[in-house]
Amino acid sequence: MMGAKPPDKHIASRALRGAFFVAVDEIIIDAKIFGKKIFYVSANSI
Repeated sequence: MMGAKPPDKHIASRALRGAFFVAVDEIIIDAKIFGKKIFYVSANSI
């Protein structure tokens, strides 16, 4: 029993990594949308 490692930790770290990358993608998309809004507002105010 000691030789076999439980896969729970590996699955958990994999899920965490997946969630992390999804969060990063969403932050990047939000930042791009936010940047475009700021650009349009500043371009219109000039």
